[in-house]
Amino acid sequence: MIQVIMTSGGIGDALFGLQAVMGLKEQGEDVVYCVRPNAFGWVKLFYDKVVMQPVAGLKTYYPYRAYDLEVNHGRLPIADRVALYCGCCGTKPALPKLRVELKPTHLDGRNCLSPVADWHERVYPHWFNLATLLWREHETVVLDRHDNRCASIPGVKAFGWYPQQVASLLKAAPLVISNDSMIAHLSCLLGTKTAIIAGPTESRHIFGHFPNVIHIQGFHLTPEEIVEQLLL
Repeated sequence: MIQVIMTSGGIGDALFGLQAVMGLKEQGEDVVYCVRPNAFGWVKLFYDKVVMQPVAGLKTYYPYRAYDLEVNHGRLPIADRVALYCGCCGTKPALPKLRVELKPTHLDGRNCLSPVADWHERVYPHWFNLATLLWREHETVVLDRHDNRCASIPGVKAFGWYPQQVASLLKAAPLVISNDSMIAHLSCLLGTKTAIIAGPTESRHIFGHFPNVIHIQGFHLTPEEIVEQLLL
């Protein structure tokens, strides 16, 4: 048995680290995945051997060391960051599959918006205007883990939902529009068409190996320009 430890506190990083875990599984390894408590329920959607404390005595890989390689040493992967994650674990990316049965929600089938990110620098500054444009043409759902950040954003609110509920909503959505955030990572893993509005990060370096992604690069873009790129 071996161990993969995700040292990042980001839920999106923990979800993307699963691609290294599954790569090791495909190589025949028995893998324990250690994540922070805030990511535990989200990772359990896809993998069963998840813990919140390291297991002593196991050979251990640290995929998040790739972030230091990328940011501090300029080692950008050819396609995306996940290539570095997996390189730190001696494997190649493999996509996880859902291990839980998703129950439909009363909001399934609507486009979903994720106007927040734990890193404020990653939040598109014109979400209210963008959501207003989208709401005029399409019934949208606004997602957030908290109830005080998106109250003014037009759309049906889905605040504080459990991981299974959020996954069901995203899986059934025709389109998810998100910052570079946890919701973007989860939506990509679920195979949903996802538009990612990225500013300080490079969308193609993070989500480049997912075929069903619309990369919208640059916070200088107006809401009208973004709607044009969405091809709605």
